[in-house]
Amino acid sequence: MELNLNGLSMTFAAALVGLLVAPALELRARFAPAFSHGPFVLEYARVSALVAEWSAGTGELDPFGVVLWPGADALAEIAVGEIDFAGCSTLELGCGTGLCSLVAASRGAIRALATDSNPEPLELVAAAAAQQGLASVRTEVFDMCSDAPLAHGIDVLLAADVCYSERIARALAARCAQASAAGVQCLVTDSVNIAREHFAHELRRLGVDFERANLTRSFLGHAVSLDMEVERSCTVALFKIAGRPRPASD
Repeated sequence: MELNLNGLSMTFAAALVGLLVAPALELRARFAPAFSHGPFVLEYARVSALVAEWSAGTGELDPFGVVLWPGADALAEIAVGEIDFAGCSTLELGCGTGLCSLVAASRGAIRALATDSNPEPLELVAAAAAQQGLASVRTEVFDMCSDAPLAHGIDVLLAADVCYSERIARALAARCAQASAAGVQCLVTDSVNIAREHFAHELRRLGVDFERANLTRSFLGHAVSLDMEVERSCTVALFKIAGRPRPASD
């Protein structure tokens, strides 16, 4: 299900000023297949031109983080079934439209920190959270491939469909290893299958224990390069990494 945002109040529309990098870019609200009653995410309605520019090396906006992906839909649904978000703090890496953070906040997380290396998706997340009264959602520019430390005080790390290169996949594995060593539970999904095995290999190399399952999902969403809705079946890999018990202090 989706909602066109042309009828939004002037107050909310004003909050989106500066979000659009060109007049032709249209925003819409989308309810994920697993969350037909909300929360919704905000995404760009048409991104084919952005994809063409990005592929040609002439575009400044990464078009892949401004639409909802199957892995995020799957991860949010799985997380709700396995995690009691009430009172906990979550960190989402490579959040894109931020579905997992929005869902965590709607289920009682006291802090749902959505991070991405690009600022444009974070503006979408902040606007979606404000429209739905999800005050515990926070956004922050964070590059998981950098040397910057992970946020402190988190209970759960979430990441969906971010393994688009070997470099990113290995960096995500390293972040999961850091989080697990600090007692943080990690849930990761991947539906694109570009660098999935690099992620798994790096987890093994780092000595991180994990459970893995393949899930067949049906997803109705953006076809990205075609600017149309497509219902497709996809295999989503789920990785579960338990937080290691923290050593007792003397």
